[in-house]
Amino acid sequence: MPASTAKEAKCANPHLAKLQSALTSSDGIGRQELGDALFLLRAHYNLAGIVLCCRRLLELVDQFDWLKTAPDIQGYEACLRVVRAIADLEQVDAHFVAAKISRNKKNETPLRPFSGDSALCDLLLIEPGREAAEEQHQIFSWAQAWFAAQVFRFQVRAQSRTAYDTYLDQVETKTGMVRLIHGEGSRVYGAMRVGARRKLTTSAH
Repeated sequence: MPASTAKEAKCANPHLAKLQSALTSSDGIGRQELGDALFLLRAHYNLAGIVLCCRRLLELVDQFDWLKTAPDIQGYEACLRVVRAIADLEQVDAHFVAAKISRNKKNETPLRPFSGDSALCDLLLIEPGREAAEEQHQIFSWAQAWFAAQVFRFQVRAQSRTAYDTYLDQVETKTGMVRLIHGEGSRVYGAMRVGARRKLTTSAH
């Protein structure tokens, strides 16, 4: 095994290692490429439901042309290629397609205990309520796409790639883990999430 491959194989986060293995086998995607895409999403540590998050993001990219090119960041198209590869995974651990969202607080969402670490992934797992009108569906989709663009453009100001890598590749423990900090963007996200849930959502999963 080449030295570079052996180095990539060492990973403190078992979920990251498993996702990396699946992508390397299916698309030859390396650790750096995967890290770039997960940093774009500010993906949560346990990566639960990440396949569904990526599938929803691609639906938004296909729906809104401005989301394909609007984020003025280097390597955006390459990151979307990795996002598409994640979305296309079929023979993958069920952990990565977990999407149970419930109003029953006793039932854990896929992001717990890392709920809030990824504002974007949290939002991508929310769906409009079954009785929502078509116009409401369109508005909610636009709001998701708009928020994604804001994360892609501005979240880097609140958190460096080095800090994110430290968060993503750490040993999982019950207490004392490094958590993501969203800075100013967290207030915008919090208000949007509460409003979206109140007006448009039900327990979709």
